[in-house]
Amino acid sequence: FSSVAPMSQARSGAACIALPDGRVLVTGGSDGSATLATAEVYDARKGAWQSLGSMSVARTGHTATATPWGAVLLVGGEDTGTVEMFLTNDTFVTLGALATSRSNYAVAATAGHKVVITGGLHGNSTLSSIEIYDGDSGKIIPGGTMLAARRNFAAAPLLDGTVLLTGGYGADGAILATSEIFDPERGTSIAGPAMSAARANHQSNVLPSNGRVLLIGGADENGVTASTDMYTPWTGKFGSVPPMHSARQQMAATPLRRGALVVRSEERRVGKECRSRW
Repeated sequence: FSSVAPMSQARSGAACIALPDGRVLVTGGSDGSATLATAEVYDARKGAWQSLGSMSVARTGHTATATPWGAVLLVGGEDTGTVEMFLTNDTFVTLGALATSRSNYAVAATAGHKVVITGGLHGNSTLSSIEIYDGDSGKIIPGGTMLAARRNFAAAPLLDGTVLLTGGYGADGAILATSEIFDPERGTSIAGPAMSAARANHQSNVLPSNGRVLLIGGADENGVTASTDMYTPWTGKFGSVPPMHSARQQMAATPLRRGALVVRSEERRVGKECRSRW
């Protein structure tokens, strides 16, 4: 790791994502006194940040999801459910609003030009509803419901176009060990296999080398955990894999092209690690 130039604004709760051209997009967040609508990109070739103007609304704690066509979908982080997209020409365009504004939801982009927005929290209610942004029509459409209401869970796109939904907190606040598989083409969800342990606030990452889904960390009944689970799509089962070196929740994880996964947590006591043998 090495230091790079600072951003133009201090931010917490911002969304950060790599763009297809190698730059890194950072949107929104809070500067400690106000929620931000501004955005900027980091260009590693120039070693500099460039301001991109502003999103349509200020957001913090939102998600930025890469789409198969190169744009980035921005969802959440404010009360109205506004959805917008960052295009490849470095502009923002508003797409509409979710039928139900939500936080602590999970989102996944499928190969079929759909971005699936699932569950989460609306006020004090844990949601089971699903909404879909259809990239072909440019519309936000109802997507049906999950089998269980979930928040603080994870979603991962599978190679067949379905989405694996895992864990989280249920409507009664209990941590879930269940999974389900949602088909955005049919608008239906079926029960998946149980994980080795209940977990919430975890990460699910599709490994680029083989399409398996690695679940890491989160919180279980005993607190923050270092445990991991591996979902293999062609067997439809979870299998055990070695735990991380440190317990983590609400961490950031980035798959690398060579098959490794870099994991970093903001909690001072846990640091960072890189694993390549999953």
